[in-house]
Amino acid sequence: MPAISHNMSLSPWSPAGRRWILGATAMIALSFSATAAQWPLTLEVVTRDGYGMVPLNRPQPNTLVVPISIKGRKLNVVVDTGFGADGIVLDSDLSSLGAGGVVEDVEIGNVLLKIAPVYFGKYQGLTALRHLVSVEGFLTNGFLRTNSAIVDLHNSRLYIRPPQTGRPVRIGPALERAGLVEAPFSISSQGQCLVDVEVNGQHGKMILATGAFLSGIDRRFASSMKMTRSDHALKTVDVGGAQTMGQLAAPGSFKIGGVPIHPPELTLNDYGFYSSSGGREVGLLGIDILGQNWSIIDFGAQKIYFAESR
Repeated sequence: MPAISHNMSLSPWSPAGRRWILGATAMIALSFSATAAQWPLTLEVVTRDGYGMVPLNRPQPNTLVVPISIKGRKLNVVVDTGFGADGIVLDSDLSSLGAGGVVEDVEIGNVLLKIAPVYFGKYQGLTALRHLVSVEGFLTNGFLRTNSAIVDLHNSRLYIRPPQTGRPVRIGPALERAGLVEAPFSISSQGQCLVDVEVNGQHGKMILATGAFLSGIDRRFASSMKMTRSDHALKTVDVGGAQTMGQLAAPGSFKIGGVPIHPPELTLNDYGFYSSSGGREVGLLGIDILGQNWSIIDFGAQKIYFAESR
């Protein structure tokens, strides 16, 4: 399919928006649901409305990677809905590819962006991730929001529609007919995508974080709950390189947007955003939960679709 050429509008990067990439030193792989692989519904029809498509690769069970090309240089980046920047973030070793926060000729799937915001830096979390997969950076939630992205975890596809191109689509009715339910998400002042959750009857908001291997909640939020805790200890690392020791715990009930799903195992961690949000942001909704519940994230409509526990 020929490339769709676009110019992309720019917005400044907010360093305060950087959030957490989790990597377990003891490798716990929670792969996507095998049953979901038989689901016949696809979203390819959106390509008729100006959306480009790129496959989502999974070099590790809980890691989403897409290939991109910048000035002909082929790279792999992690799709991380929990990374609060406004563009593509790459290792500073690649800074020769751009200047002043922009680069030219960025190809993602069959979409060609004449210019795009790309930021360069050194992230210890990226270094840790490279022990597992060969990647050069992140596709952030700001980029996904700007480009009205649809992250289709079930079919392993990423759809993007650059600004001032094509037209918005309503995928909700078709997904609901296919048996999925929806929950809205909001955008925090730090640029994070927040969805309402209920854990053992306690309410809070979790950050949608496809870059997180394992979902987790803050220990302080969990302190008033009765949960079965395992003896396994996990070491996690964020994009800044800060390491935290975590523990697995199993809640009795778990809801997303008021809709029950099968209670997952959660890591218990100490999250800085729990304090800075006044206890409202209680954890990360990672790729383990999102993937196993056939999730589809529609950034244009600010909704997440997933399978309800029955």
